[in-house]
Amino acid sequence: MDDYFNPEFINRIDKILVFKPLDISAMSDIAKLQMKELIDRMKERGINLIVKSSVYKFIAKNSFNPQMGARPIKRFISDKIENNIANQILADKIRNGDSIYADILNNEISIAKL
Repeated sequence: MDDYFNPEFINRIDKILVFKPLDISAMSDIAKLQMKELIDRMKERGINLIVKSSVYKFIAKNSFNPQMGARPIKRFISDKIENNIANQILADKIRNGDSIYADILNNEISIAKL
């Protein structure tokens, strides 16, 4: 680092952190955290969202981009799950007090009432 930066700049650095690239397992854990936020929002609306564990792996696998890291996960959840739930709420297929289930069906995320 001394070859690239001035001593004044180096003296301003407190720590150096090295990040490892995310793997599918880490992406799956991040998907769980992101989905927990959605589950909590649904609970506030009186809707119980149950998510099968295979959904987390599906999200991780289908939103994985080594250059973008975990950023695409939130967009994927919004596009594939939140929009689906919102459309069903607008169509009056899902109401307060309902329990809904997220699963993988025909290589897609399926949202259905229990």
